[in-house]
Formats: sequence, C-alpha cells, structure tokens
Amino acid sequence: MKTFFSIISIFISLNCFSQPLLPQVNSVQIANYQIDAKLDAERKTLEGNLILFWKNPSQDTIKELQFHLYWNAFKNSRSTFLQERGVNDLNINDKDLWGNIEILSLIHFDSTFEENLTSALQFISPDDSNPDDQTVAKVSLKNFIFPEKIAKIKIHFSSKIPKIIARSGFSQDYFLIGQWFPKIGVYEPAGMRFAQKGQWNCHQYHRNSEFYADFGNYLVNISVPQNFVVGATGMLKNEQILGKTKTLTFQADSVIDFAFAASPLFEVFEKNYNDVKIKVLLFPEHEHFAQRYFSAIEKSMNFLSKNLGKYPHPVITLISPPFSGYNSAGMEYPMLVVGEVFVGNPQNFRFLELVTIHEFTHQYFMSLVATNEFEEAWLDEGITTYFETQIMNEYFGEKTSLLEMFGLKIGTFDFQKNLYTFAENPKIAETSLKSWEFSENSYAVLSYYKPLVWLKTLEKNIGSETMDKIFRKYFEKWKFKHPCGEDFIATINETLAESHNEKLGADLNWFFYQVLYGTNICDYKMAKIHDSEIILHRMGEITFPVEILVHFENGKEILEKWDGKSRTKTFRYNEKSAILWAKIDPFQKNFLDINLQNNSLSQENNSAARWKYLVKFLFWTENLLQFVSSIFV
Repeated sequence: MKTFFSIISIFISLNCFSQPLLPQVNSVQIANYQIDAKLDAERKTLEGNLILFWKNPSQDTIKELQFHLYWNAFKNSRSTFLQERGVNDLNINDKDLWGNIEILSLIHFDSTFEENLTSALQFISPDDSNPDDQTVAKVSLKNFIFPEKIAKIKIHFSSKIPKIIARSGFSQDYFLIGQWFPKIGVYEPAGMRFAQKGQWNCHQYHRNSEFYADFGNYLVNISVPQNFVVGATGMLKNEQILGKTKTLTFQADSVIDFAFAASPLFEVFEKNYNDVKIKVLLFPEHEHFAQRYFSAIEKSMNFLSKNLGKYPHPVITLISPPFSGYNSAGMEYPMLVVGEVFVGNPQNFRFLELVTIHEFTHQYFMSLVATNEFEEAWLDEGITTYFETQIMNEYFGEKTSLLEMFGLKIGTFDFQKNLYTFAENPKIAETSLKSWEFSENSYAVLSYYKPLVWLKTLEKNIGSETMDKIFRKYFEKWKFKHPCGEDFIATINETLAESHNEKLGADLNWFFYQVLYGTNICDYKMAKIHDSEIILHRMGEITFPVEILVHFENGKEILEKWDGKSRTKTFRYNEKSAILWAKIDPFQKNFLDINLQNNSLSQENNSAARWKYLVKFLFWTENLLQFVSSIFV
C-alpha cells in the first residue's frame, strides 16, 4: 500500500487543485477527495487511504462529522437494507456474500494540530434506530470547523467487497465498485432544501434508496491486477505498470461521487462524439451490441444538449455487465453508467436503448441537478423517465419506440403509463414519501411512472413549448446545486407567469397538492347518453379540467369544457339531430385517468347492448320454458 505521502506527491505533481487538467464547470466544491486504493481480486477486498478536504458551507460551527459506510448494509442480515429486502433468496452461509467498510484510522489535521478520532467513531441510525445497522457513523471533533473553513481528514479504510446483491459488488471476476469508501454526508445550512436550521443529511442505506452527496473534485489512484481493464468516473490521466499490478490515475472535477468497474474480460470500444469521449466496456458475449450502445448515448446527448444544455464532462463510460452480475445493471454514477442487456436482444426490442438512455439522462438529473434521492426519489427518477420517453419517441416513434416486431407495436410512454394506471393499488401512497417509506411494490410505480404520467399531462395541457422552457430554466438554475421538490414547483409557476400561460391557472399548486402530495386517483366516466343530453360522473377524487366531444347524427360536433370539480355534470342540447356518441378527453390531454374504458358512450353501443341482453333474456326464457314443459310431459 502506498503511504499518504506518496499520494500527496502524485497529486502535487498533477497539480489538481491549482491548475485543473479538465475543463472547469460551475460548481461549488464542498467535498474534495484524494484516494489511493488497491483491489485484491483474489481476496475480494479493497484497501484504501484517502484525504478529504471538506469545506463548511454554512455560517455554523461544525462540531461533528457524519459519514456513509454503505457496504456495511451487507455486513449482517440485520442491517436495515437487508431487513427491508429480505434474505430468503440469499445463501447467508456463503462467506463471500458479505461485505463491509472498516475505518482503521481517522485523523483530523491541519498545519497546527493532528487529532486521532478513530476511537470516537460511533455508529448511528438516524432513520429507524436499528442498533444492528452500521451504514452511518459520526465522530465528534475536538477542533471545530468554523464557517466556510476547510477541514482535512485522513482516513485509512479496508473494505470487503460483497457479492452483487444490489448496485455494486463482485461476481466471479467482474467488479462494479460503487459507494465503496467512507463518504461524508451533506451538511445543509438553514434555508437549503427543507432545513430550518443547519443539519447533517446522512441517511442509512435502504433497499429502495439511492444517494445524496456534495460536489467535489476527485483524484483517484486504483491499483488492480495487470491484466484487468478498468472503466471509471473521470478521465484516465496516468497508467503505471509494476510487475503483476498496474495503477491507474483518474481525475474527475465537479462530481458528486466516484465509481469504477474492473474485469480482465472487458473488451474496450471508444469513439469521440461532440468533443466527448464515449467508452463502452463489454464482455465478449455482448460486443456485437457496441454500436447500439454508442447510438443510444449519442441520441441522448443530442436531445439533452439541445433541450437542456451541453454535457459538461469530457468522457462518458458505459459498462455492460455479464449475466451473473445482472443485479449491478441499470445504475448511474457521474460519467459512468451501467447498461442492461439480454443475450440475443433483437434490434427492434429496444430495452437496451431504453435503459441506456435512462441512465445517461441521470447524468443531468442526479449527477448535475443533484437532488436528494433518499428523500425525493421522484425528483430524479420521475423527471429522468419523462425525458427517457421523450428521447425514445423522438428517435424511434411514439407508438413503436419500445417494441416493433411481428406486427406488434408498443410505445415507451404507453407501456410505462400502464404500469401506473393498471397498478394493483395506485392509491397506496403519496409520491412525496421518502424512498424507504414505500411498501415493497409501490416505489417504482410512484417514483418513476406516476410522475411521468402527470408530467406528460402537464405538457399536453400547457404546451410542449412552455414545458421545454420550464426544464431549461430548472436545469440552468439548479445544475451543480441541491434543489428540492418545492424548487421544481416554483420553477414551473414562475415560467407559467413569465409566459402568461394560465391554461391550468395562475399557479399549479392545486395540481401538485393532488398528484404529488396526495394519494387519490383520477377517473371521469361518461355515465349516460340520450338523444339530447349527456351525463358525466367524477368517479375519482382528483379534479382536473375535462373536455368532452359530442357528436350528433347529422355530423355536427360540439366540444364542451368542464372544470371537473363537481361529482356529476349534465349537458343538454336543443338540436334537431340526436346525439350519436360522446367522448371524454378526445385529444388525450389527461393521462392520469386510470380507466379509459368508461370515457365514451354511443347510442349505437346502447342499442347493441340492449339487443345483446334481449337475446340473452330470450335464450334463457326459451330454455326455462323447455325445462318446465319437460317436467309435465
């Protein structure tokens, strides 16, 4: 293992903080890391030293630090993560299953002092008070950190890499290394997000939750077996081979995390596109998918650059895991995404593209607009899913973007909308819950698909041009910051006011009160239709403006508008011609309506229904008479 002095000498030679090697982006650097790590592929361990330069972002005097130790979720079966997940499908007697992070030493130092705080480390469980969960630790300081001052922390740590259960770990000789080092939490000053006073935001690792971290610069040395190929966050700045080991140096500026993947079996494909190096690391059985991966990333980059802003980093790396490492698939880290593919995935079944586009979009919503995934999962997952469907529709067609085979056509939005509208219980919880508060099957429905549905509903009602303005403003204002849901809603309301767009009202607080903070559903029903009137019922609790198209026998049509607030509404007409049919939401503006089967009626259908029941009645009457007559024969 290299000493801290060897780390420092490398960092000084690279001049990472005084003369950056990468193009600078506009972020406030709070947590800067210098890390030296060695991967032991045989023992499945990581040994590491790091120096953290942490800036107090507040006017508070900081008396303690809090750290995430994510891999301790796999330290025992009683951790909060595994209690929420369950272990029935795991071989808990397999010693390779388990993982952990152990802090061997923690030193707070400066030019005037050095204090060893290792013995002061204490595990805490701020979310559920679980005494067996060790995914968060705190340490009290003897030398406090004053407002806007920088603290220097040296940490020596050792990690046992778990088998891949979720998101990271190892499978055979494939390693996906994410959330692998002691990572400082986010100190939120008063007024930031929901903080009424300065506070640490450092949640335990939960089954459903992902992550939250401050921006910083990373310079990371990774030592691996000489035959291993590595893909990582950041640019490769140096590679040094010493015997059977090689050390790679990566630099990443203005990012919230650092992750890497390593395997001796990776095949490397590279190309430059719009001043960005795209790297794709594939297992041999997936190498024929390389061009599809490149194409999906390029399409994402084109669309998001045009509609939001230019991708600010010099590289993006995609990892395609082996089937045995499938549980690491579909993940996102800064400048690094993990794809998802099935062997034999046909060209017109675009699941590969769907996942790749989704994960690249997270480079914008999660990595650049760095929301708190623990507390407001919808704010990155829902918005990412919205843009994912926009990109898929743009390049593959609205009705064919997901599947176009054997005459079967499925659009991405239609498919994902149905995951909400056909959910077993779409009223099960509010979308605004913290990620660990969702029941087992509701997290994805309410964090991904319901927000997609109401975002698409907004777009249809306020117009795509206004929707584009909203997202451009939101991205420009909040990139390299930590917004919350209220900031997103405020951006919507501000943009509507600036655009003089009052199609849904002066502000949309009434809308979000229902779809984000409430559990109710939307369902409007065409209840009855007569020659000269129609009757509508509001079956659900959500109220939303309703359009109704009424069609008369002579071909005349009338478009009615209703605020949708009352429980029932009747429209009467003095027309010479009778009503032939009527339909709710004829132009498909309200995707929240969970039952489209009751949205229309016609006189023809009513007549057909009457004949159907009449025929059934005659059939059963005939059979009954035959039965009765047979008794008396």
